[in-house]
Amino acid sequence: MKRVLLLSSAAFCIALAMGFAFTVDRAVAPEAQLPLTAKGMKVATVQTPDGHSLFGIPHDEPTSITMPEPLPKMVALTFDDGPNVRYTPHVLEILNRTGIHATFFLVGDQVVNAPLLAAQVAEYGHQIGNHSFLHIAYKNRKDVEQDRKKTDAVILDATGITPHVYRPPFGVTTPAQLSGSGLPTIRWSIDARDWVRTRTVDDIVSDVLTQVHPGAVILLHDTNERTVQSLPRIIEGLRARGYDFQTVDQLFGFSDPVRWHTSKGIYFNYSDFAHLNAKDE
Repeated sequence: MKRVLLLSSAAFCIALAMGFAFTVDRAVAPEAQLPLTAKGMKVATVQTPDGHSLFGIPHDEPTSITMPEPLPKMVALTFDDGPNVRYTPHVLEILNRTGIHATFFLVGDQVVNAPLLAAQVAEYGHQIGNHSFLHIAYKNRKDVEQDRKKTDAVILDATGITPHVYRPPFGVTTPAQLSGSGLPTIRWSIDARDWVRTRTVDDIVSDVLTQVHPGAVILLHDTNERTVQSLPRIIEGLRARGYDFQTVDQLFGFSDPVRWHTSKGIYFNYSDFAHLNAKDE
């Protein structure tokens, strides 16, 4: 038993030294509505039966995940696929009115179409992430890398900011996506599914509030009226439950440039170190 504990402690220290927020072994898998954030906290291993999903990703074999606990009641609101000239201004107004900074994962061609709006997102103090140029999940590492760099360039031109976090199209985390992005890959732990046209505002609000957990990364889209109508109720409901809001940078500690330069993990998905050295498929 002592040997096992020593090995476990050593493995965790190595993971911390490499800058990973968490690592996953091939072992067992939960509905795991628990995230991993909060540096310097006690670590627990969560396990669930085979066949369940880990942060919404189905697995063919059991998986275990190591994460810190207890976690503060903080969540990150994230918005994908913008900027959208029709809906992003409404989202910005709501966030500004409620005093919240969120993280916007911008799509390159949308930035080209609305550079002033992209600049406004940054000017309001929100974090900017890279969400690809055309929302295409390329299978080749070089294509992913070129796409990420092209998106970085247009975002930098519009906002003066180079993103240092990446959300792959559709949340795809293949070896090509991970190695090609060259950045910490941010998925989510709660998908509001606000992009589904048949979903009502009540559905969206209910899903977020019933699934919320400390350290949650909440996926929303600033591309439709359902999100605009849901957002005030989501914010009100989360605050009533004692939650506060942070950007992805704040939640994971990436505000420290040294930390994000050394963080190459997958957040809210399983992590395999071999992916980071993946060759072209």
